[in-house]
Amino acid sequence: MKDKLAKGVLWLGAAKVVINLLALISTLLLARLLTPEDFGLVALATTMLTIVSSVTELSLASALIHHKDPTDAHFHTAWTLNLSRAVIVGIFFCAAAPIAATFYHEPRLLNLMLALGASVMITGFNNPKTVMLTRNLVFWQEFAMTVSQKLAGFIVGISIAILYKSYWALVGGAIASQMVGIIVSYVIIPFRPKFVFIHARELFSFSIWLTLAQIINTLNYKFDYLLIGYYLGRPALGYYSVGDNLAVMPTREITGPIEKTFFPAFTHIANDKERLKTAYRAAQTLVSTIALPAGIGCALIAHPLVLLSMEAKWLPAV
Repeated sequence: MKDKLAKGVLWLGAAKVVINLLALISTLLLARLLTPEDFGLVALATTMLTIVSSVTELSLASALIHHKDPTDAHFHTAWTLNLSRAVIVGIFFCAAAPIAATFYHEPRLLNLMLALGASVMITGFNNPKTVMLTRNLVFWQEFAMTVSQKLAGFIVGISIAILYKSYWALVGGAIASQMVGIIVSYVIIPFRPKFVFIHARELFSFSIWLTLAQIINTLNYKFDYLLIGYYLGRPALGYYSVGDNLAVMPTREITGPIEKTFFPAFTHIANDKERLKTAYRAAQTLVSTIALPAGIGCALIAHPLVLLSMEAKWLPAV
């Protein structure tokens, strides 16, 4: 299993390097082409969507990974539940668009939220069988999926920004990324979904706890965006969102590949409590050892990084 984990970390690490590089280049280019208010406007809409999505998140992928022997019926059920949730969330978000636009005194939020609501419905078609790659500690296919997603989002986002210099570049890139990810997932792992609810209660019994944790984490990390957007305005939120994104990028992208291999690995030793305790402590030590210097290093170079790469107009992001 150690060999599989090592290979998994290498594949995910390679994916993260490519994704991180594209994300950094994309952020720097878009920062030059767009304004802080553009970033703030989109950050406000996406934050609301993130909170709504987390409250309704089913965490079915983790339930399937944890399941001892998932059948096709389990995957059909997961697909059905995810699609149903996506449609409900999308409709709710679209319905809330006029209210949000009025509350924040920002008419542009209306069309923006309508587009994001439609994008949520698109994610409902995600291929649930891709979790088998993680479950079996096989990650090269995930490399192909994640890199193709990010590349599509990068190309579409930058193209719209160059042509129109509009905040729609941020939204268009995200939607393109979602669509390409879904298409590639079905190419890599063919799956013909059916509407099935037979295992819904079984999957919910595990995923409900992860959903509650997700709600708390999302409110903890995103609620400040809503407050800043309302009290300080969109430009301030733009500085804050870009600064926040750049700040967490090193720790998130460096530790992400390692953390993603932990959960499926832990499921293999879940019945051996002492071994699980030891593995968890070792994993936490490894993540902390990497994340701490990466975060401090990012803080130390924040000023010259922003000044050299995004011009003086973005200095508040430091």
